[in-house]
Amino acid sequence: MDKKASPALASTSPHVVPFLEDIKDHAEDDTPRLLLADWLDDQGCYERAELIRLQCSLARARENDPRTPEWHQRTQEILEQHESTWVGPLREVALSWEFRRGLLHLSVKGADLVGDPMARLMQEPEANWVEGLECYLTVSAINRLTLRPFLNKLTTLRLRTRELWGTARAAHLVANCPHLHRLVTLDFSDTNIREDGATALARSPHLARLTTLRLGHDLIGDRGVIALAGSRYLTRLNTLDLTDNRLEARGIEALAHAPGMGWLTSLELAQNWRLGAAAAVSLKNSPHLSELVTLGLQGTQIGDEGAEALAQAPFTRLTHLDLSECWIEDRGVEALANSPILKPVTHLNLARNHEITQAGARALARAPVLDQVNQLDLRGLVNLDHESHRLLRERFGPRVLLSPL
Repeated sequence: MDKKASPALASTSPHVVPFLEDIKDHAEDDTPRLLLADWLDDQGCYERAELIRLQCSLARARENDPRTPEWHQRTQEILEQHESTWVGPLREVALSWEFRRGLLHLSVKGADLVGDPMARLMQEPEANWVEGLECYLTVSAINRLTLRPFLNKLTTLRLRTRELWGTARAAHLVANCPHLHRLVTLDFSDTNIREDGATALARSPHLARLTTLRLGHDLIGDRGVIALAGSRYLTRLNTLDLTDNRLEARGIEALAHAPGMGWLTSLELAQNWRLGAAAAVSLKNSPHLSELVTLGLQGTQIGDEGAEALAQAPFTRLTHLDLSECWIEDRGVEALANSPILKPVTHLNLARNHEITQAGARALARAPVLDQVNQLDLRGLVNLDHESHRLLRERFGPRVLLSPL
């Protein structure tokens, strides 16, 4: 039988709700989403089922998978035809929206989010598909938000505030909110929650499902990181962003030796310029961080000693390594160029390490471990000459990024 057009009401019927609840209870597992897609097919809602399958495939796809352009194109075609209907009355409050693995993520004005219209709209059938919210709020508005039962629909929450003081209270409010028990992703970046706020999050039993925690530019310091590392609840994290938090080596030492951090695959420590080589040594000696796939150390000033430590680290799955602006010189580059940790690396960033010279460039060009590299960023290396450029272009072709001579 030929497939017909999608029925308008299939995806908003009460029968879809148990599928969506199961998805949110197992947010990182594609299986419940694919079961929903099968059910939607049975109801004749073919395009929505196809969108779920396509976006799940795109989320799992390897870099440079030749099928992804076709998948992206078909996804766009489906959304252009149907997304306005699928978002429905939620467009009244949404600044923007996107579908991720088939479910809806909204960006909403703070005033709308805590107002009565939002509470009413979140009772609409289309709201059952919402799993993510992003908004700017005052701390007092966050207080009102955490009283809203519709938060139990969410697996992803991104909060921002423009207030400069008292924002640790925002973290306390979120930490004490029982409606957020399904969250797997919490983004509190740029809110200055400080040590007190990080400690509140670390002590929250309601956040025990978190797998992604983003606290960039939050001034949490070493004590905040130590609280996170010692949390009895944050033991499922696979992604942790601690960009620009005035961290020193003591905080990284605690993080590296925390058993609860054993699931981490992505660790971002960029712009913590006080870390230095000691932090790299802690990462090397960690018994729990061997599963890292992405490591960001931009601007951490680890130098040659830190680069040599990383070269000896037990990382076997690392694909993305950012060592830009780290004060690394030729000695550190030579250690890395001969290290097995770079064998699986596809993206290596050594940009703006200004003291790297021709010797470091030659080491990279002859490195036996860089066959998988898709991008080698060497921009801002001002001491490279024409011969260095020639050797690097000969080895890596367009995969190497160089500043003009």
